[in-house]
Amino acid sequence: MSYNWVYGVRIFTNIQIQRFFGLYICKSLYSVNLMSDIYITKRDGTREPFNADRINRSIERACKGLSDPISMVTQIATETKLTLYAGITTEEMDQATINAAIQNVKEDIEYDKVATRLLLKTVYRRVV
Repeated sequence: MSYNWVYGVRIFTNIQIQRFFGLYICKSLYSVNLMSDIYITKRDGTREPFNADRINRSIERACKGLSDPISMVTQIATETKLTLYAGITTEEMDQATINAAIQNVKEDIEYDKVATRLLLKTVYRRVV
């Protein structure tokens, strides 16, 4: 995927690009077959089909206010996708997303902020 194509679309607002980009990630990175085959095991033990949009929105919230959120969302979502398997728990999914952000700190220090925000989300969920 070329990042230049996304940046070339300058006539849209940042929110419109993020919404479009989130749908693009959902459709291109996670194929229909993969989405129908993978189920997420929630904290209460129930299973639900994998929803890439929920993960993308979570990563987008963590990247809010940073210098290059679109490429960060793409990078983290792509690396998180590599760890998916049938029956993955939400805790494992959260940890995979955090690890994907941490792996990119060497490229850009702002990934550290993203990882911290994602970790705070999981801590908050455990407390509440």
